[in-house]
Amino acid sequence: MRYKNAQLFWFDKGYSAYTLCKAMGGSHYDMMGEQKTLALYPLADIDQPAELKLGVRVY
Repeated sequence: MRYKNAQLFWFDKGYSAYTLCKAMGGSHYDMMGEQKTLALYPLADIDQPAELKLGVRVY
């Protein structure tokens, strides 16, 4: 990649970026596959004081 330590997060539909991801040594997570253990829920612990503080700062 052009920039050292750069990261790319790509939300893909239909595996259109799967080959490119693997070719660049990336990790692919199938969030809608049979094993639905991966989920994005950034505010899951917002009732905790430390998480609430982070949420207020970021958002």
